[in-house]
Amino acid sequence: MSDANGRAVVMLVEDDPDIRAITMLALMLDPTLEIMEVGCGRDAMRRLERAPPPDLMLIDNQLPDMDGVSLAEAVGRRVSPTPLIAFITASVRADDQRRYRDVGAVAVIAKPFDPLCLAKQVRALLNR
Repeated sequence: MSDANGRAVVMLVEDDPDIRAITMLALMLDPTLEIMEVGCGRDAMRRLERAPPPDLMLIDNQLPDMDGVSLAEAVGRRVSPTPLIAFITASVRADDQRRYRDVGAVAVIAKPFDPLCLAKQVRALLNR
């Protein structure tokens, strides 16, 4: 769901305020992205109930109220059309990545990430 200006909408679900700020700054390097930010899974679901779904959700797996996998499952069950989902997390072992893909994730971006490359990575996901 692009915004009124034709920008792709990305929802960032990240509880750490410092990481959220760095991620937001990194994503704002691409003027074709509109970024929504929330700090927990519950807030993400509330936002999804009130507004059209974003084009992409970037989800941290370690959230204070639920893990990212549970959030991705809830989004898959309750949100239509279902946005693309990518995890942005430090939990990137092979079994973690398998769990992310099992709930429909199209990518895993490992933390720490390169802030100068993040917007380009996100744009590539949106252009798949």
